[in-house]
Amino acid sequence: LTHLPLSLTSLKLKALWLSENQSQPLLTFQTDIDTETGEKVLTCVLLPQVPFEPDSQENLARCGGFESLVNDLPDDAWNERAMNRVSAIRFLEEERDDEEDEKGTLLRRATPHPGELKNMKKTVENLRNEMNAAKGLDTNKNEVNNAVDRVTTSV
Repeated sequence: LTHLPLSLTSLKLKALWLSENQSQPLLTFQTDIDTETGEKVLTCVLLPQVPFEPDSQENLARCGGFESLVNDLPDDAWNERAMNRVSAIRFLEEERDDEEDEKGTLLRRATPHPGELKNMKKTVENLRNEMNAAKGLDTNKNEVNNAVDRVTTSV
């Protein structure tokens, strides 16, 4: 299929499938002039459609690097290379400190639920306030004079 007739625009189509993996039910068409007949026709990104030829050498020519790989080596060389290939990724070893060796184990802990985080925050704030009260500090870490009933802060 190289193009569609212009009369297709007069139809009220909701879908026109030109390909199995087409992402939209109806594509955007452009008008063009057929070089053979000289009449106006419709084209789109999926046109012209050409038959698929899986064994075509033209497909290999598009990927020049692959063509040289395929043509330059005999089949038995491919098998020989595949058998002797070592598939491993290695990184350069850097000098390690003794401290890094001691930290060898990692622990995974679940991320708390947001509600649990709020409760944790309240608990930590309460503990901090209690510790500050015991030290004689207010919430802004200013000294509190408890000798008299009034509170004075130093700046």
